[in-house]
Amino acid sequence: MLCCGGLGPTQDDVTREAFAQLAGVALERRDDLIADIRSVFERGGRTMSDSNLRQADIPKGAEPIPNPVGTAPGIRLELLGPDGRPRVLYAVPGVPSEMRRW
Repeated sequence: MLCCGGLGPTQDDVTREAFAQLAGVALERRDDLIADIRSVFERGGRTMSDSNLRQADIPKGAEPIPNPVGTAPGIRLELLGPDGRPRVLYAVPGVPSEMRRW
């Protein structure tokens, strides 16, 4: 399944929470993702807001997908479907210029 959007820093960006709930796991804040996000802001000469820390939260056990043009990493999550078969879920940023890179 592919989902576009909902990975931003605002409270209405809920894709990461929905993926975690679906998998039955908690979100974890990843220091490596914080560093990646902060570097995007620094390259642009801007200061990162604390709200952007949300973008470093991904479901436990998920893999981040690097975002070479924006701050929100994508998410790759493997889980078992209701039939017991493995499923892979992907979330990518919804910003058109970022989504096209995928």
